[in-house]
Amino acid sequence: EIKECDWSSDVCSSDLPDFVPTRTDIVPAGQVLSYTTKEFEGMPAGRHVVSFSTDSADGIVVERGITRSAGDSGVITAVSLGAPQVFLGFTRWSMGIGVPRATTAAIIVANLDYLAGTVTVKALGPGGEQPVPGLESITLPPSGVIAIDIPGDAAALGVPLIIESTNRIVVERLLPRADDRPGRSASLALPG
Repeated sequence: EIKECDWSSDVCSSDLPDFVPTRTDIVPAGQVLSYTTKEFEGMPAGRHVVSFSTDSADGIVVERGITRSAGDSGVITAVSLGAPQVFLGFTRWSMGIGVPRATTAAIIVANLDYLAGTVTVKALGPGGEQPVPGLESITLPPSGVIAIDIPGDAAALGVPLIIESTNRIVVERLLPRADDRPGRSASLALPG
């Protein structure tokens, strides 16, 4: 059975604000459950985070598959592994490979807490960690998702980035592909 609950903080779907859709599914061992966010009635437009948990001692595997147009070459499907349970208690994440050029929505931050918080992006350079100008104390809505643009500031480009928050977060990076190829390369940053 899959329930949208956060057992680590004793918050369950009955405690969530009205705008958070929840559902319970029974998934037999060895079976696959697929769905789209379109299945949730009243889902507002924009980015969303889905949280899964299980009562089973065997655990579950969560993947995200996205199929999009690839221009004249047809369509492309990307599959990303969800964040393992052990990743869910962190307030600091690292990107060892930085962003090569100014990029919109380069960092996606999901707030795992039901309280508002802030996020700061730091660049790691020869002088240590330095906040990226304009990316300090960015508002993080309760249980919300934000997309952070990386500016053309030389201090933020081509260096490892660190994302720190006042709340528990999960961070995904959406890096541009080389040679003007369409799409992005998506992967989780690393906690810690």
